[in-house]
Amino acid sequence: MKKVRNVMINTESDIYKVLENETSGSAKKLILAMFKLMTKDMNHIIVGGETLETLCEETGLSEAQIRNKTSELSRLHIIEPTRLIRAEYIINPVLAIKGSSNAVWKFYGELERQRGNTDASLVYEEGVVLSGKNLKLTDDDYIQVGKSVKKRKGAK
Repeated sequence: MKKVRNVMINTESDIYKVLENETSGSAKKLILAMFKLMTKDMNHIIVGGETLETLCEETGLSEAQIRNKTSELSRLHIIEPTRLIRAEYIINPVLAIKGSSNAVWKFYGELERQRGNTDASLVYEEGVVLSGKNLKLTDDDYIQVGKSVKKRKGAK
């Protein structure tokens, strides 16, 4: 894993190897610009409007080239269309995550269910959150721990 500008890139993943070995130089340039512009905690990007203009400026590619390279990245599953809005994509969270990994995977799971995968097992259920002060153990605490240990060992 490498962290670059608040984006964790999983350089050990198979999808990273696909990015390195099977994409064109322009597609690599585009995905790096997408990492910068994707929505934090969602890995979401819409390739249109101002974002499209910014991608053109960042990469030096034309709008047609951006669309072509977006299709290339989609074909290789580096990005996936959400199929909810035209030109809306999610960057594969196995490759990169911007922000909280829990939030990104939760968003990805919700997206899978919206796309009809009712068996999506990517639902993030938050665990128990403990609150309170971290206090030092008292003498009574040590006595209780000692009694518990003696019971387990069979000592009296």
